[in-house]
Amino acid sequence: MRDMPATAPRFGRAPGAWPLLGHVVALQRRPLALLDSLPAHGDLVEVRLGPRPAYVVCHPALARQVLTDLRGFDRTGLVYARVRTAMGNGLASAAHADHRRQRLIMQPAFRREHLRGYVTVMRQEITAAMAAWHDGDRVDLVDEMFGLTTTIALRALFSSHLDPARAELLRRAFDTFLRGIYTRAVLPLAGRLPTVLMLAGGETTSAAVTWSWHLLATHPEILHAVQAETGTVLGSDVAGWDHLPRLDLTARVVREALRLYPPAWVLPRTCTRPVTLAGRTLPPGAMIVFSPYILHRRPDQYPDPTRFDPARWLTPAPERRTSYLPFGAGATRCIGEEFGLAEATLILATTAARWTLTPDPGTPVTPAARAVLVPKAFPVRLSAR
Repeated sequence: MRDMPATAPRFGRAPGAWPLLGHVVALQRRPLALLDSLPAHGDLVEVRLGPRPAYVVCHPALARQVLTDLRGFDRTGLVYARVRTAMGNGLASAAHADHRRQRLIMQPAFRREHLRGYVTVMRQEITAAMAAWHDGDRVDLVDEMFGLTTTIALRALFSSHLDPARAELLRRAFDTFLRGIYTRAVLPLAGRLPTVLMLAGGETTSAAVTWSWHLLATHPEILHAVQAETGTVLGSDVAGWDHLPRLDLTARVVREALRLYPPAWVLPRTCTRPVTLAGRTLPPGAMIVFSPYILHRRPDQYPDPTRFDPARWLTPAPERRTSYLPFGAGATRCIGEEFGLAEATLILATTAARWTLTPDPGTPVTPAARAVLVPKAFPVRLSAR
């Protein structure tokens, strides 16, 4: 198979570990640069988190093994214990035994026949958000998109339970929670709020739309093509269900943005028994790190991998079935994948048809590598089209 290494998988160690701290400083200050450097050292690369080792999988075949071997790798250990303390034992954090039960309960809500109803909610909220914008306004697109997508997620999840004022209160609380200032006082409903679903429909989707705009702003020829497509398909309308099949280029822009900047950029797993990866036997309790960011930038899978090229998705490539993993794989693949892709495409299309977004030249767009990979800020000036 093309996704298997041409030679035996290689094990290696990342250089540059500090005494006692290991690679913690690099992970805090320049995490993406560290990830970019790892494949040169092997297909499975050991890094140090303080005195403890962690093992980063840098090849799609190994990543698939980690994501699909439910007996060998699970969402347990210290990292997930902390996540569950903050977010509860939901789909994004539950160990496999609980995850399967929860997914079976929630799967009916994400059947394709329900997506049309969710798109109606998306369209209503996109309309309201666009009505609040004015020609010449300066906004931070990170904040604008986060507000829009979390409002959509709240309405889709709680439409029969929350009035608009209550929904806005929860949206602001969840915003605070995701930005790392979580307290029980700020988010008293954390135990009952389905923060998995909120991440899928909120933070991850807003990140995808924001990165899409960043990439379009730096590639004017592709931006003009997107504007031409959306102008033809939408006219003065807000993107909806019937428009989705004709927004081909816009959807490919989102897909390519997810390749270059996958929101779920690193995901840990814990070995639950002795397992062998890249010729290395790892003990129970060892931490494995799966990074779509690394896999999506492999030149053997994506020629000229750092180039923004939506056209690469015009032709099928068998290797992408195993290397393109913005939503994970196996039993824990994101349940909100179709929801998020439709939402991001509708938002991007409507915005492109109605507005020109000019980035602030004095503010570089740099990633904030937190739980979700999103720009620290993206200030833009709005110009009505």
